[in-house]
Amino acid sequence: MKKTDGRKGRAVHGSFLTFIFVLLVVFSFMIKPSSVKIMIVMIIAVMIPVISYTVFQFLQQDRNEHLMKTIYERQLNSILFSVNQDSWNQMLSWVSELQPLIISRSGPMPDESRIRRARRFIVEHPPLHAVFLNGPSGCRFVYRTAVSNARDSAAAQGDSLRLAALVQARSAEIGQMIQNARAGYMRPLIAPWQRSHENRKTLLVFSGDGNGVLFGIILNDIRFIDEIVARKFGEMNEGNFIFAVKEKERDVFWYLPDTDEARTFEKRESFWVLPDLELLVKMAGTTLDELAGRRNRQNLIILLLVNGMLIAGVVVIWRAISKEIRLAQMKTDFVANVSHELRTPLALIRMHAETLELGRVKSRGKMLQYYRTILRESERLGGLIDNILDFSRLEYRNENDAMESGDLESLVREVMDLHRLRRSEGGAKFKLEVQAGMPRIRMNRESVRIALLNLVDNAVKFGGGGKVIRIGLQRHKADAVVSVTDSGIGVPESEQKKIFEKFYRSADGFAQNKSGSGLGLAIVSHIMRLHGGRVTIRSKPGQGSTFSLHFPLRNPGGMTGV
Repeated sequence: MKKTDGRKGRAVHGSFLTFIFVLLVVFSFMIKPSSVKIMIVMIIAVMIPVISYTVFQFLQQDRNEHLMKTIYERQLNSILFSVNQDSWNQMLSWVSELQPLIISRSGPMPDESRIRRARRFIVEHPPLHAVFLNGPSGCRFVYRTAVSNARDSAAAQGDSLRLAALVQARSAEIGQMIQNARAGYMRPLIAPWQRSHENRKTLLVFSGDGNGVLFGIILNDIRFIDEIVARKFGEMNEGNFIFAVKEKERDVFWYLPDTDEARTFEKRESFWVLPDLELLVKMAGTTLDELAGRRNRQNLIILLLVNGMLIAGVVVIWRAISKEIRLAQMKTDFVANVSHELRTPLALIRMHAETLELGRVKSRGKMLQYYRTILRESERLGGLIDNILDFSRLEYRNENDAMESGDLESLVREVMDLHRLRRSEGGAKFKLEVQAGMPRIRMNRESVRIALLNLVDNAVKFGGGGKVIRIGLQRHKADAVVSVTDSGIGVPESEQKKIFEKFYRSADGFAQNKSGSGLGLAIVSHIMRLHGGRVTIRSKPGQGSTFSLHFPLRNPGGMTGV
């Protein structure tokens, strides 16, 4: 039932995404602006697949956590299996070494040479307490040290009787073990031999040749755990796990590292060699649930970060493309506008020149009027060409080119005089207000002159009927400020940032009727950036405009302009 619901959920999710995909494709063909089309294409091609995958991962969060927990559980199980397998292999290797030493094919009892070799074998393997052979003639134990007194002899005799009783009591199991040995499968009979508070020993009985001859070993459990099991734990642990060995029936640990963590282990498994004990393992510093949840959350956070970076990248790309598209459109408009602006004065100059050349103008006053028109249109044509050349030159100028100490007041007066001589628009009156004690600044004199000329030209062009242009020069905080104020048409707030862009022309009808390339204020803004300053505007429609050039008195290099 759950699987069916999951399939239905994924089918609904896929159908919804397909519907959105088709809807966006159709919508993109219905939209005219290229930038919006590009944005939709990027959403379809990039954002929808990644965001869909993120949504899918959120919907699958519980399933993913369960999957991660299962993977970690299997990892812990494989670790315990590996420890068990290593211990079992170690035990079988001892038996394989021991078997030819203590089983005699010529008689039921080992001779003294075999006993010495068996004892040497026990000494070489500290986890072994004793080995024994139990055949038709009785049981013989071989200990780490030889039996040297009556007490040792009595203990050995007691061990033999105890082993005989165990063999008789569990004869059915031993018979099955012998049959398994004949089939080539070695599975020992394991029985507790000694259990005390500080000592544990375990008996392991094997069938030697499948003919009823038994032999076996007695393990020192604690030494086996410390030397064999702990060694394997150490090989597998890199600080990520905590291992332990404890009794199944009691909360008694026979191996437990020094740790402040609670004794709650994630996985446990019966110890094959010592069945009344169990192996335990847990994750260090965490639990399986916490680890699975943390990994899942980390994956989701990474996905969200990727989505955030992707969305930010798409937005940046879209803005860049939109800007390029807008710039290309502006350039197209600029070419059309400049072509018109260039043709108009050229046509007037050509027409008036042809009329004068043909001698059709007889009146001296009319002739002077034609000359003035030719001069004025030549100035207009020169001004357009100068703006284009100025902007092209300024775009590749370094901010430190030809910087020197200069006087703003003298430069402002020079621009005013130059404009009075040109009188391209005629009728403009200037009023200069200079604050006393103005400091000198570091500037490129020619660039600043171009910026001031552009501001004054705009003020005259859009200054309204009276055409009184106020030019102020003052110190404001850490800036030297030149302001140009007119009482003309003003600039709407929505366009006050756009007018400094290249090729931008205001949508105002009066402004559209005025000649220009749309580069003047862009040139001003660029020049101020080269000087580490800025240009600002205060304006309201119908109430005139004030453009201000802010020159820092301390330049970016840390040198004052004084």
